[in-house]
Amino acid sequence: GLNTIDERHEAVPKTLVTQVGEQHTIELPDGSWITLNTATQVHFSADDQERTLELTQGEVFLDVAKDPDHPFRVKTSAGTILVTGTAFSVYLKNPQSLEVVVEEGEVEVTPVYPGLPLLAPGQGSARTPAATVAVRPGSRAFLIEGTANLESLTASEIKTALSWRDGLVMFTGEPLEEVVQHVGRYTDIDISISD
Repeated sequence: GLNTIDERHEAVPKTLVTQVGEQHTIELPDGSWITLNTATQVHFSADDQERTLELTQGEVFLDVAKDPDHPFRVKTSAGTILVTGTAFSVYLKNPQSLEVVVEEGEVEVTPVYPGLPLLAPGQGSARTPAATVAVRPGSRAFLIEGTANLESLTASEIKTALSWRDGLVMFTGEPLEEVVQHVGRYTDIDISISD
């Protein structure tokens, strides 16, 4: 039968968690699909106005069901992503640092400014308020401490960035320290580099 909006929303809110080394794909009550990478925690809720996914830890890939009347927002401690209908990944590296890779569609990313007096008295603008950045396919947005930077990706770089969905971790020329840190997300084994 047809889902009314009430039926569709009665199963939420919903909290999903993966442990270290686990990945999990699930359909959200609104028909969107989410894949949780290792050591990830999200909370999904929906009301008459919008759908909200809070990412408190880790990395997700989302294939968002198009529903123009109910915008889909991903909220993190580092910034918010507004979606109409698209496929993209979000990785909360740490509370102030966020990475967004868009495979299809477009998202708007707004950084959160940590503990910020917007204007110090008697000074020029110390920091401008959070600027919203549009991220399109073939782009990656980095949010670090309230600043958003866009970077273009080739098709193979996008494939590398999203390879975790296929159970792969791919690298191209990253420093060994970064590689070890990244691999460490998937295992409880402690890896250290002596030099």
